[in-house]
Amino acid sequence: MITAETLRTAIDQLDKWSPEIATSLSWVNWRKGFQIKMTWFGGAAFACYLDFGKNAAARDAVLKRVFSGVAPGEEPKVIDGHGWSCLDYSVGSKSFISVNEVAAVASSMGFEFKVLYVQESISARPVFHTMGIPLIPGETGKEWVNGEFISYSCPPDQCL
Repeated sequence: MITAETLRTAIDQLDKWSPEIATSLSWVNWRKGFQIKMTWFGGAAFACYLDFGKNAAARDAVLKRVFSGVAPGEEPKVIDGHGWSCLDYSVGSKSFISVNEVAAVASSMGFEFKVLYVQESISARPVFHTMGIPLIPGETGKEWVNGEFISYSCPPDQCL
């Protein structure tokens, strides 16, 4: 993975839509799996995902641990669905939290995961250059697997 300092330098190139919220973490279900999505300063151009594959419990445990560390004493929101409810440990922090910090939490808990660096808008392409992650034309991100960056892929029936 890239260093936290390099990530911060890259993110500082992007427009800050919400300067008062430095880091947002939320849960998503993407690639037929379970991820934590990280964005910074409300920007929609670039995101990192910690992908726990089919392990929703791991994703939720890591998000809960980060929530309790960033927002001690606060209560999570409750999501009420049709016939079900759950606690939402999404985080909006005034502090900059790097993907490396969240990955360290996941590792310390013994969970397996991958980290994806994703260009969600063409305006984020220079961020990848700053981070030293080469993208070829048509690529929109890279996945950190076994100590190296690879193109992330998705089955043909799924959207990235």
